[in-house]
Amino acid sequence: MTTVRRYKPPVLNGHEVAYKGKRYWVVKVTDQNPFDWVEAPDHDLAIYDKLVGYVMATGKWKGDGLLEVNVPAQVTDHRFTCSSLREAVDGAAHWIAYLDRHEWG
Repeated sequence: MTTVRRYKPPVLNGHEVAYKGKRYWVVKVTDQNPFDWVEAPDHDLAIYDKLVGYVMATGKWKGDGLLEVNVPAQVTDHRFTCSSLREAVDGAAHWIAYLDRHEWG
């Protein structure tokens, strides 16, 4: 019996992974090494959804040590602030599920 992998990890091409969850990975972005459509200095992190194979959110560290996360949508972006990568992933997953039900679905 052949099994199909449901989640597909990103092609990293030298990028550092800051956080690995089951479905979402947080990938560091630098000036010299953008990831997918995410480029520094506007973004420090890309939140990659392994189910769909695409970057679904971005993050930028603020001067006070908090992380501002942006989940782009068709009409408006959904932004929130958190203090850890785990919170960033959990918050992004919440907004992605909300958008999937109410805007994208």
